This record gives sequence, structure tokens and C-alpha cells, in this order.
Amino acid sequence: MTRSRSARILDFLAVALLLGACASAPPWEGMSEQEIAAWQQRGVSAETAQTLRRAGVETSAYDGWVRSGITDTRAILTWLDHGFASEAAGAWAAAGFDPESAERWADEQFEAENAARWRNAGFDLRKAKNERARGLSPID
Repeated sequence: MTRSRSARILDFLAVALLLGACASAPPWEGMSEQEIAAWQQRGVSAETAQTLRRAGVETSAYDGWVRSGITDTRAILTWLDHGFASEAAGAWAAAGFDPESAERWADEQFEAENAARWRNAGFDLRKAKNERARGLSPID
């Protein structure tokens, strides 16, 4: 299905207005010279720094994300949305879990390494929870 010419024009105008609004705000607005320098030393753009700051991630916390191996801004925000700090997110990601599945396993009191052992032994979360309740553990 092809969009009408007027719909395409409206889309173009909306994007143009959005870009114009974004361009009107100074990129490092609201940051001290020290903060700007700290973000720049880490190779983080003004836009990314602003996005991370809005999510409560300062440069020292960003360092934790880098150490955990998670540096993509969307990934950081997704892990944060699922309640994970950098260290825990890194452990879950290293164990092969995405934020959604990690949250489900963590909600059932599994830690990343243990959850990975259960999953690698062929157990889904429900079965792992039931077997653990019976005092069993996965065989490596």
C-alpha cells in the first residue's frame, strides 16, 4: 500500500519540525564543564550523554556499563528499565540472557550463572523453579 502524497508531506514536516526543535537546544545544555569533559573523555556524544543523564546514568555509572560490556545506549536503557544495574546486567548478558528473560529468572531468585546452568541443561524457568523447590540442581 502506498502512502498518499499529503501523508508523506505531513511526515516530512513533522520530521523537519522535530529536527528544528532538537537543533535549537545547545547539545551540552545543563552540564558543567567538568561533566562535558568527562563524557567527551569517554567518547560519548552530547546527545547520548543527555539521554543517559535523563535515565540517571552519570559518567561513573557509565563506566560500570562499559566494564560490564554493555555500551549501546538502547541496551543500557533497556537493562535499566528491567531493574538491572550494570554489574548484574553484564552477568546476565554474559550468560546469554536478554533483559526480559533475565528479569523473569531474577524475579524467581535465580542468579545469572545458576539460571544459565538450568537453561543449558534443558530446563525452562517453570521447570527449573519446580525442580529447585524439590531440592534438585542441574547436572553439568
